Amino acid sequence: MKAHELDHISNIVGQVAGGAIGIGAAIGIMNIADNVTASAGGTLSAGGTIKVDAILGSDVKILTFDGAAGGVALGAAVAVVSDSSATQASLADGAQVIKASSLSINADATRTFDLSTDKVAVGAAAAGVTFTKLTVTGNISATIGNDVQIGQNALSTVGDVTVMSRATVHAVMNTTIFDVTVGGNLDASFALIDLTPDVIASIGDNTDITSTGAVKVKAEGTEMSADTEVDGTAVTLGLTFNGTFALPTVGGTTRASIGSNGSVESVGLTVDAKDLKNVATANLTTVAAGTIAASGALATANVTRSTTASIGGNASILNGGHIVEVDATSTNTATSTAQGAALGAASVSILVSLANVSGATRASVGAGSSVAGTLNVKAKDTSHGTPDDQGAGRRRFHRGWHERQCCD
Repeated sequence: MKAHELDHISNIVGQVAGGAIGIGAAIGIMNIADNVTASAGGTLSAGGTIKVDAILGSDVKILTFDGAAGGVALGAAVAVVSDSSATQASLADGAQVIKASSLSINADATRTFDLSTDKVAVGAAAAGVTFTKLTVTGNISATIGNDVQIGQNALSTVGDVTVMSRATVHAVMNTTIFDVTVGGNLDASFALIDLTPDVIASIGDNTDITSTGAVKVKAEGTEMSADTEVDGTAVTLGLTFNGTFALPTVGGTTRASIGSNGSVESVGLTVDAKDLKNVATANLTTVAAGTIAASGALATANVTRSTTASIGGNASILNGGHIVEVDATSTNTATSTAQGAALGAASVSILVSLANVSGATRASVGAGSSVAGTLNVKAKDTSHGTPDDQGAGRRRFHRGWHERQCCD
């Protein structure tokens, strides 16, 4: 069984206004909610492989442009995108798999986003704002449900059992504001990314598996990246203020798990959760030039994603001396840069850059569980936070923390 969806979405919104008073706005709002689902249930038996696959590929491109010219030029460029798409492959609660050379439950999603928001104004005076927000949620899940019986028939066998979810989410946001006036201008730019999809591979509670091969439960975040790039320039002979803000966040959970009160009998068991590339990047450049000039920039990059691998309580793992691996691995990077200048007879520039890494990386085996075989439980976290500001202002750095948990 296979469900496969491929989306290419693009949208361009733009306007130009002129006159003694030039007023205009370009606004683009988009909600995306794909649902790619493949599911099997009941009693299943096959001479070959039983496969349940759900695959999503999506590419979203948004361009918003506002231009204004006149005695007084007022403008706004706004782009708001929300994507709550789900990719789900499952073997339903209570299912029975009598016979199969192998059983595979697989969910895979690749989602890319490219948002650009631009504003240009020329006039005696100008005021404007750019606002760009991207919210990405939704689950990528491969699951075997509760109370499932696999390979429990004495006259038949089931080979390798694989439950795997994988996801790549790559988001890039570019925002530019450029004003040239004689009398004065006031500008603000906002770039916000909130990227929190969950990647889940799991076997439920009270599920019994007997396999003549290996059992693998793997959840992988190949890439979770949020990149904001903001440039603001305001030039005038009078009073000018230019403020820029970038706040990307990478959160959510990558989880591989086997539930409680079940059993797994096989020739090898792997429960593996990986986040290979969690990256939040905030880069800002702001320039204000005038008789009286002020510029401000706040760049905050946050990585709060958690990575967990676990076997629940009171589980029975019989591997005939083979290795049981419970691994959680994550690599997290937060980078922020705020740079700029205010030039004039009287001027001030305030730059703030923050890079925060938190969340948890955990591997565990629950209380009351028994393992016949070699048990390896490992958690590894590599985190880096790099803030940088060039100009007048302050710097603050929060480094990520790493937690390991193992019980048997």
